[in-house]
Amino acid sequence: MKFSEIIGQDKVIEILKSFIKSKEIANSYAFYGPKGCGKKTTALAFAQSLNCKNLQDFDSCGLCDSCRKIEKETYEDVALFSAKKAKGFNIETAKEVKEWISLKTSKSEYKIAIIEAAEGITLEAENCLLKTLEDPPPNSCVILLATSPNQLLPTVNSRCVPIFFKTLSEKDVKKILSKINSNFNEDFINIAYELTNADVEEIIKIENIEFITKTSAKLNDIFKDKLFIFPPKFMEIITKLSKLAQDSLNLSQKDSFLFILKILLYNLQKNLELMINDRLVDKLNYLKEEINNENKSFETIKCIEDNIKIIEEIYNCYNDINKFANPTSALTVLAIKLSDLIKIKRECYNN
Repeated sequence: MKFSEIIGQDKVIEILKSFIKSKEIANSYAFYGPKGCGKKTTALAFAQSLNCKNLQDFDSCGLCDSCRKIEKETYEDVALFSAKKAKGFNIETAKEVKEWISLKTSKSEYKIAIIEAAEGITLEAENCLLKTLEDPPPNSCVILLATSPNQLLPTVNSRCVPIFFKTLSEKDVKKILSKINSNFNEDFINIAYELTNADVEEIIKIENIEFITKTSAKLNDIFKDKLFIFPPKFMEIITKLSKLAQDSLNLSQKDSFLFILKILLYNLQKNLELMINDRLVDKLNYLKEEINNENKSFETIKCIEDNIKIIEEIYNCYNDINKFANPTSALTVLAIKLSDLIKIKRECYNN
């Protein structure tokens, strides 16, 4: 992608183009900014401009061999390393970066290493990487992508030219998503923007867009009433959620399922003023006591307790999925528990 095609980071593009114009290219940069704001895309665009054969207004042409290969991440003199991978970014990865960048370029002016999620680099690996930053080979460039300077060692920060990215506006996110996929409707984008903190990368992974939009609208209506824990409508949502949990055993559905859970927890927080944290159980039990004090029937209280159990299981599953790369176990357990709780609730409603 060319600089001119990047949305929402005009100031960053202006700074990077000024480096190219002045021919003052540093050996290391640190791109700081929230997740999904375009750091990786911009790093690749910078790499394209540094190695483009037909530079136009200090922007890459996007058409030459190096531009096309860099965009596809197949160019031999531009490599991506990531702390997000299963093995993480350990000392061996740092040595791999050092060895790779010390090799002569094959046909480019610059050899560029882009390190994603640099905040996930182990301390040992970061110290090893520091040696590469302190004594860089000529015509080499390392670009670290991180959310904040506080997540890197001060010695690493001091060796890098800092570039700060802003959080994308909702308008910018809509523009980006409309270019990627026309299926992203406005209601979905409004929900996704708020729940992902404008993380475009997270949004584009989500499937079941229509279901998510409809579910969010239903949850919003249900949670407007403090007694949402009683109506059969809530059981209808949970029944569908149970089915989605079973369907989500296909790993490709993990992101969609996580997003549904996030919507549900968000609605709890927004409409009931519950803090979604480790005190969730205490807050829910307080809500149960509050409703109990309103002299509701035993059957109503029992249904409330069952729904609290459902919410607790959903919250636990959400935490478990975020902890482990493979969500199968957490989803299997949730599907079983929801099925059991749904049976109990059906009996409750039928009495």
